[in-house]
Order: sequence, then C-alpha cells, then structure tokens
Amino acid sequence: MAVDGTCNGLQHLSAMGCDPIGAAATNLLPLADRQDIYLEVAAAVREALQEDMAAGDARASAWFSEFSGSGGRKIVKRAVMTTPYGVTSAGIAKQIMKEGFTASLDGKGSELSAYMRDLIQKALTQKVSKAKEIMAWLQSAAFEMGRVGLPFRWTTPTGSQIVQAYRNLDRVTVSTLAGRIWVYKENPQSTLDLRKQSAGSAPNLVHSFDAAHLFLTVERFAGSSEAPSLALIHDSYGTHAADVEKLGRCIREAFVEIYSQNWIEKLQAEFTAYAPHAMLPEPPEPGDFEVEKVLGAEFFFS
Repeated sequence: MAVDGTCNGLQHLSAMGCDPIGAAATNLLPLADRQDIYLEVAAAVREALQEDMAAGDARASAWFSEFSGSGGRKIVKRAVMTTPYGVTSAGIAKQIMKEGFTASLDGKGSELSAYMRDLIQKALTQKVSKAKEIMAWLQSAAFEMGRVGLPFRWTTPTGSQIVQAYRNLDRVTVSTLAGRIWVYKENPQSTLDLRKQSAGSAPNLVHSFDAAHLFLTVERFAGSSEAPSLALIHDSYGTHAADVEKLGRCIREAFVEIYSQNWIEKLQAEFTAYAPHAMLPEPPEPGDFEVEKVLGAEFFFS
C-alpha cells in the first residue's frame, strides 16, 4: 500500500518559507478535508476566464467550457506539478499544446496555450506566492555566483554538499563512414552557462531536500521495524498495509525534523560564506506556519 505527497515540490517550498497559505493548499495542516491545489488553481483560472469573457476576450470564451466542474483540473495539473521543478513559461505553453488541450478549441493553438499559461501562472502566484519567491531567490543567487565564476553550491539536511555546474559545451566534429557528425561535450575548464545555472537551481535544490526527506524517513522506519519492507518512487512511499500507519508517522517526523530549522537563513549564510564577492540577493521573509502541525496533518501523505 502506497501513500503520496500532495504536489511534493510545493510542500517542500511552502515548509521552507513557513507559508501558511501554501501549507494549507498542500495539506501540511490538520484540516477536515483533503485540499487539492490543482482544483484551487483551476478555480482561480475559471474566475479569471469569467472576468475576461465579460470584457469580450474571445480567448476566454474558447476556454471557458473546458473549466466546467472539475474539467480544468487536468489542464492545470502538469503546470502546477512541474513549477517547483523549474518548468519555464515556454515549457508550460508547450505542455498545454502537446497534451492536446487546444486541439478542439476555436482559435490558434499557440495563442490559446500562451493565454492559458499566463492565467495558470497568475493563479499559482496567488496560491503559493512564497514558493515562487524562494524559487526566484535561488535562481538569482545561482546566477550571481556564476557571474563570479562559482558553481551553485549548498548543503542538504543530511549533510551532503551539492555542487551544480552547468558549463558551456564544446563541439567536436567526428568523421564517420556515414559522414561527419557533431558531438557535444562539457568542458570542465569552460565558463558556466548562467542561464542553466539559474534555471536548474530551484529544482535541483528541491530534489535534494526531497531525497533527504526520503533518506530520513527510511532511516526512521528501518530503525522501528524488525524486517522493514519499502517500495519507494520519489514522493510515493509504499509498505505492507499493517505498517502504513507507522510509515506515515515516520514520514511526518522526518519532515518536521528537516523544517524545524530556518533553511532560508541557513542557506543564505552558506551562500554568503561561499561567495563573499557575489552580489547575492536578499532572501524572502518567512511566514508564520509552524511545521509541527504536519504531525497532525492527515492528508500530508495519503
């Protein structure tokens, strides 16, 4: 039997920023009903569509019927899910077209997908503004480190030091029997690719914290079981039905252990010590969410 996190990347960013709004939206709080961030974003998009329709926007009219009931959930889901992992604005628009959501609509697919992307991103900013602030801070920090020739570097909750260094590629021409081909390889002596350094910072850091959470959960669970059985895929944790309650407790305790510390403050101190000559951005101010509430959050992983 498996339990999954609720848009796990946003759970980590909401906890890191002590964001009460993001915490509620991603089930970090003990609430009577399970929250669905995808439905919340879809509802916000529907409201925006209604406003634009009243203003005579044909693009809103083309989309509106797709957002009846819970129909909009599937349209916004991938964009919401991939936002903490660094999907770009262009990437969201491509996702919407690739998944066929514009195929049956009247109008140009590229124009309609770009319009829907803008509505989704605006709704996300309303629902998880602190997560977006943290991502922007990390992206700016990685960019500024790169400008002074330093890879982006941080330490995870389990003490692993991660170094992110996307370097520019060298192109080598290789002659073969079929003709000449180009092979690209990373040159460790070349300059850093600042665009990739910035874009990769937030998703890579979030993935490292996600991995630390998994490690600490497994450590707890294994220590409390004579013959632990686990099946793990990213934020899906599985075990025998008889042990699900114990696993759920370990998942929550490990998460609280991580975010009982002020990670924004810790990371900023680490960045400053590592890159004293970089023009590092000021970190976002944390909110007032208390991570201990996760211990009573029934739908945190469910």
